[in-house]
Order: sequence, then structure tokens, then C-alpha cells
Amino acid sequence: MRRDFQMPQEDVEMLDSNDFQWETVKEGKKQWLIVRGCQIPKGYNQSVADVALLIESNYPSTEIDMAYFYPAVLPANGKTPKNCGSKQPIEGKQWQRWSRHRKNPQLDWIEGVHNVVTHLNQVRGWLEREVV
Repeated sequence: MRRDFQMPQEDVEMLDSNDFQWETVKEGKKQWLIVRGCQIPKGYNQSVADVALLIESNYPSTEIDMAYFYPAVLPANGKTPKNCGSKQPIEGKQWQRWSRHRKNPQLDWIEGVHNVVTHLNQVRGWLEREVV
């Protein structure tokens, strides 16, 4: 597993304790946390996909926003979910961006409370809500 940059120790421990297979990949000025083989809820064209999170240089004081999937995750009905059409090159592949943001003050990023695992849980919630 690649470790091109260091994640905070708390994140490393949480990722490892949840049995995530993960890598840190640096491409140009962008830092990506890539979680391999994430389970995708039923109702999508994939049962497993890799998920990439853009990790800003001042993380964890800066929130994690959005998620990127490879291969693309689409509802089984073939309709592209809203705000999921953009592509992001990572590792020489085109990853699907799910553009979702924390718009509810109750979900605002709180340093010391939120982390990569809480964000991955939020991503799972997006997937579960949007596959109707």
C-alpha cells in the first residue's frame, strides 16, 4: 500500500481498526486518501468500488468535501445522480465525482470530532439515500 504522505495518527488508527484497505497518493499538489474495495449498497451498478477523498494540506482543520469513485457508481436504473457527472483523473484513471457538501449547520465540520471515517460514513449515507 502506498503512503505518499502521512495521515494524522487518529485517522490511521480509525482506518485500520475498521479494516479499511487504504493508501495515500500524492499527484502534483493534490493529496488523495484512497480506500480500496468499499462495499456499495444494493441498487447500484457496482457492489464494490474504490473511494478517493481529497485531503487538503491543512487537514484536519479543513473539512473533507465530496467523494470520488472508481469505477463509477450509478443506480441500477442507469440514471446519473445529480451532481455526479464530473470526472477527476487520479492514478491515470477517470474517477466519478460525487459533489456533496455540508450545507446543514448541524453537519458542519468540527475539528476533533469529524475525520476520514466520519466522512466515509457520510458518503455511505449519500449512497443509501439516493438509490430509490
